[in-house]
Amino acid sequence: MAFFFSDSRCSFPKGKIQLQTAYPFYEPGNEITGLIYLEIMEPCYASHISLEIKGGEKCSFIRYWTEYEGEGENRRAVEKHKKEKHSKKFLNFKDKVFDIQGGMLQPGVYQVNFSTLLPNNIPSSLNFKHKKSREEPKAKVKYYVKAVVHTQDKDD
Repeated sequence: MAFFFSDSRCSFPKGKIQLQTAYPFYEPGNEITGLIYLEIMEPCYASHISLEIKGGEKCSFIRYWTEYEGEGENRRAVEKHKKEKHSKKFLNFKDKVFDIQGGMLQPGVYQVNFSTLLPNNIPSSLNFKHKKSREEPKAKVKYYVKAVVHTQDKDD
């Protein structure tokens, strides 16, 4: 089980949590299914486990233009450039996927099945770069899925 919990983001004070989806990619409107693995080191008061799905887009390019400086014989063309950037978060979705009965997790290893639906009106993932172009255009649409144990001591 060396792969599991190897990332430091999986740890919280009383245990570790990791999520694994059934497939490496999904399309808008698909049902996401998978497993959440928990390793609890000491008793932990917790109410539920939820999924957080976040999505955003980023794009950038270099804009070039010419400005003229000076007067008369000293007038000359000067090329200018500026990197233009844009980013936008368009999805922040949360779904409770498991209620913890009795509000207490005892030490041990747990496995929880989950399933949730993606919204229909979201764009598909995208990663585009064209470094050989003078403008160096880039565009990215990316999603993150995270499992969260909601604990009473706020160390989710």
